[in-house]
Parts: sequence; C-alpha cells; structure tokens
Amino acid sequence: MRYRSFIRILRPLNMFITFISVWGGVIIAKGTIYTGDYLRVFLASISAAFVAGAGNVINDIKDVEIDKANNKMRPLVTGEITEKEAYVLYFSLNIIALAILILFVSNTLFYIALVTEILLFLYALLLKFFPFFSNVLIGMITGLVFIYAGLLTDTWWYDFTPFFFAAEINFLRELVKDIEDIKGDQANDYYTMAVFLGEKLSKNMAVAFTFILIGSTSLPYLYLNYSEAYLYSVILFVDIPLLFFIYKLLQKDTNYKVIHFTLKASMILGLISLLLGVLV
Repeated sequence: MRYRSFIRILRPLNMFITFISVWGGVIIAKGTIYTGDYLRVFLASISAAFVAGAGNVINDIKDVEIDKANNKMRPLVTGEITEKEAYVLYFSLNIIALAILILFVSNTLFYIALVTEILLFLYALLLKFFPFFSNVLIGMITGLVFIYAGLLTDTWWYDFTPFFFAAEINFLRELVKDIEDIKGDQANDYYTMAVFLGEKLSKNMAVAFTFILIGSTSLPYLYLNYSEAYLYSVILFVDIPLLFFIYKLLQKDTNYKVIHFTLKASMILGLISLLLGVLV
C-alpha cells in the first residue's frame, strides 16, 4: 500500500525520537516532572517532529541520483512516490509545523523552527557538499531540539547538556553514514568527509570521536550535580554500547544495520540517563 511509502520517507523512528526529545528537554530544563501546560508541550513536540520529517523528505528529493547507488529501496528511487508528491508532503509538513507554533505555542519557537527548516533545505540543496561542516551542521541542528524544548520553560540553559550530547552523537551518525555510502558517493562525485579522508582514516576518526564522547559522558555527574543514577545508567546503557559500536565498525565486513541500531538506541537510552540524572 502506498501509504507505507509515505511513512518510510518520513523516517518515523527519527520523528519519534524528536518528539520525545522535546518532552525530555522540558523535564531536564525544569529538573523535575513537568506540571505545566501539557497541550503546549505536545503541540511543540508535534511541530518539531513534522520539521524533522520534512527534512528527511527534502533530503530524499535532492538525493535521488545518489540513492540509486546507495539506497535503492528509497520510495523516490523505486517510483512509489513521485517528486511532485514528495514536494507536497514536504511543504505541507513545514507549513503545518509553523502554523501550530505561531498560533498555539510561541513566536520564539516559530522562528527557531523556521530557521531550522531553512537550514535543512540549504543542507539538502548545497551545504551537504561541504565535508566536515555538513556533519557538524546536522549535529547542531539535531541538538537544537533541546534548546527549542528548554524555551518552553524559564530555565532553558539547563538544556545545553543534552544539546551537547545530541550534537556529538549525531555528528558521529553522519560520519558513519558517509562511510557506509562512500562507494556510491564517489561514483556521483559527492565529496563527503569519508570520500575526502578515505574509508580507513574515516573509521579511525569515528573511533577517536567515540572515545571522546564516552569520556565526556561522566562530566554531568562530575560538574553539574547529576545523580549517581545518571552515572551508572550512562555507563551501562551508553558507554558500553558505544564500545560495541567501535568493535562492529572496525570489523572487516561492517554490519551497518547493527551500527545504526546501536547509535539510535544509545540516543534514546542517553536521554533516559539524563532524565534519571535530574529526577532521581
């Protein structure tokens, strides 16, 4: 059924992670279970998820030729969705997201979402062709969802901690995707960081960056008064899976499905660890 193709192009798991990140960001900023305007937070979460989904759609539209080599089952490549239909979906999601924010949430979040939409469009159109900068940009945009969430409270600056970790792990995810797609990108003269550095050096860079990420996970406990529950959970549910990620990445026949699952699981479990750090 065609509706499944529209769901696939949106990347529903990524949208869900964005949705729950807003709720998590509100709780982390407040330092306690949120007892305010639940409808306002829900609408802000929906809007953020729509912006994320729209970003996935425009990326697929602009990547059709590259996906013919790297991701042959994408709906636009297989013809399950036409380019016109994809553009209708893209603009609809963006417009609905902005309308919800300006009408029911706040002008500040409206402008953050608008800037995010513009950056995601520019990334899909042009900025992704700049090695390293494009990876950093996506990491920053992904982390921005926590600042966005924090602005629903009066203590938004506490969300710089999840912003930092989200930016780190999504930079790593982007680098891994570049490594996975290196052959197709080379064939299409698409100079990602992995193409620029080569597969071996890119993997070594990913490993080094992962160790930096693991080393930084203890900082909230050491310097920001996060609880012991945070420390134990982040070691068990984030650091150990990241060590497993390194092991799988360095294998000769790298299983990228397992790697992507590990990183996404680490993102969700990392958010849970942060929540435990402020609540327990």
